[in-house]
Amino acid sequence: MVTEAYYRRCAITGEKTLPVLEAAHIKPYSLEGSHETNNGLLLRKDLHTLFDRGYITITEDCHMR
Repeated sequence: MVTEAYYRRCAITGEKTLPVLEAAHIKPYSLEGSHETNNGLLLRKDLHTLFDRGYITITEDCHMR
C-alpha cells in the first residue's frame, strides 16, 4: 500500500526501480508505530537503512536532513 501511495517512487530521490525500494516506518513499529500507510515512507534500500539508523531524518515539510 505504501508503494502505491508514493506512486512507486522513492520519497527522497524519485527512484522508480521497484527491486531497490522498501517501505519504511516513520514511527518505528517497536515504539508503537502502526502498519498503516500514513506511517510509511517508500525509500531506496540504502536510504531506508540510513533512516532507520538515524543518519538522516525527514522534516515535517518533507525535507531530508
